[in-house]
Amino acid sequence: MIKDAYDKLKKKYPSLPEFDEINNEFEIESIEKEYFLLRNVRRAIADKFEGLLSNLSHILQPENISICEFYEFRCFDTDQKTKLFTFFKQLRCNYLRLLKLDILLDDAKDVEAISEVFKFWKKFKLVLVPYFDDLEQCWAKEYDKEEILGYLG
Repeated sequence: MIKDAYDKLKKKYPSLPEFDEINNEFEIESIEKEYFLLRNVRRAIADKFEGLLSNLSHILQPENISICEFYEFRCFDTDQKTKLFTFFKQLRCNYLRLLKLDILLDDAKDVEAISEVFKFWKKFKLVLVPYFDDLEQCWAKEYDKEEILGYLG
């Protein structure tokens, strides 16, 4: 069981987050095997960050503009996009830190990264949620039909 294996690692590395907390955030209980558990926990965190980075990237700089990207890009003003880019940079730095550890393969560095990135995540998600609230509200609002029809052709 992953929880038992994690708890053993937690005894060895007390700085690791509590299992229930990290599991709630990153669903580490879904990891299938106990082998290389620290690496897999780190990768689970990186996977979540990757999805958020992709979403933020499309908001900040749409490419091959899909209707979704077109609509969401216009939801934020320049100040909001500037703040989002700052958040994007922070998330990207933490993501790259996690990826780099796939090269180093060092349990102690994995523990340090998991612990620090988890602390970052707990604060970061609270800052990011309002932007997703804004996106939801943007999609719920009535849209400018001429603008959309102009995009659709």
